[in-house]
Amino acid sequence: SAFLTPSIGVLRWIRAKAVGVYGHLLSRDNAFAFAQAARDRGLLTLAVGPDATGYYDDYLNNGFDVVVRSEGEETAREVMDWSSAGADRAELSKILGIAYRTEDGEVALNGTRPWIKDLDAIPFPRRDEHIHRPYLENWQRVHGYVSLPIFGARGCPFDCAFCYRPVFGNRYRMRSPENIVAEIEGCIEQYGAKHYRFVDDTFVVKKQWVSEVSSHIQERGLDVSFDVLSRADLMSDEMASDLKSMGVRRIYFGMESGSDEVLKRMSKRLTAAKSVNAAATVRRHGMEFLSWIMLGYPGETKEDIYLTRDMLVKIKPDILSISIAFPIRDTPFYDEVEDRIEKKRPLWRRTGENRLVFDGRYPRTFYRFAQRWIYKEVDLAKGVHKPWTRPAHHLLKWVYRLGMEVSGLRKPKELGADGENKGKRRSGIPLTQTQVPNTD
Repeated sequence: SAFLTPSIGVLRWIRAKAVGVYGHLLSRDNAFAFAQAARDRGLLTLAVGPDATGYYDDYLNNGFDVVVRSEGEETAREVMDWSSAGADRAELSKILGIAYRTEDGEVALNGTRPWIKDLDAIPFPRRDEHIHRPYLENWQRVHGYVSLPIFGARGCPFDCAFCYRPVFGNRYRMRSPENIVAEIEGCIEQYGAKHYRFVDDTFVVKKQWVSEVSSHIQERGLDVSFDVLSRADLMSDEMASDLKSMGVRRIYFGMESGSDEVLKRMSKRLTAAKSVNAAATVRRHGMEFLSWIMLGYPGETKEDIYLTRDMLVKIKPDILSISIAFPIRDTPFYDEVEDRIEKKRPLWRRTGENRLVFDGRYPRTFYRFAQRWIYKEVDLAKGVHKPWTRPAHHLLKWVYRLGMEVSGLRKPKELGADGENKGKRRSGIPLTQTQVPNTD
């Protein structure tokens, strides 16, 4: 790609002995190409992040020497110590949390490293000027302001069946408010950044902690704003007030569906009514919100999609993102559809691909039309179109709806004679009253 070529060009003058690459679903091919180029220049190549953690074998087969799985700070340091000590491949077996190839060429998967308990002990990220400045300049060019990502907490105590969580686990661990504020102040001093994106899986698990973070930011008089991720069922007036006071301008909700039945299958432990309430609460406190929606989850019907449309038209999210359900390895969702995943090319290769990769209830064209129909319905409900163009957009809405209905006439493939899903197991198993999230 156009972005990859200059990245590989950096290898011509880089003096490092090793490179670490964070790959994800849509950049995996670029990560492989970069690793091959780095390896050709004699550099040790490390892969990190959730995609590499789950698909470690693919990364080892495509140019990477070591995959740093799960939480990487301590593991990566030990790998670098190993490299400096002579890089004896037999010694890699002593490092927890990695995957690699043995001297015989076999893939080895070492034991899991314990989670880091004291997040304050982790040094702030290096934001070297010559490396970080281009990212900030591009963000400034596209968005009109400088923004930086920041972690406040790690881990998610919930059990969504489609979510892959081995990187930070299910134990919720938080940095101290003082530590968070110190990092923000350093970023303000270095880059003048006034906006920050908390990239925690779920920022709002602990009410008291959120309140303390908010208080520290206010006490320090920081003129900054934030985007945070939240679950809809955790949003209350008290929580929204604290978020607003600390400078939150936008909240991201994984609402996923307007159908309670689909949400139950996802093990989401959420209802459409709670999503509607969360949207109203955020608006009442003067903040924007984004709604993430997932179409094509096993068991979802056209009627469920109509319910999703109804919910979105009612709440009118400031930003709407609709994706097609994608099964990630080592999740209950993946287990359910594994035998129906296409074998030739099961991955999305570009941002706009966003297609069904397993044999689902309806064909791919159905979901392409469904996406466009819902987007158009929500835009019309929000009144984003000029008055003289609305008739054309209404016509497009009905074209998309007709396309969805016609392509959905095919007999559902994923249902047996008894009407039950033919997957290996039902992924959305409701939790009992005694099963509570781990928020220690």
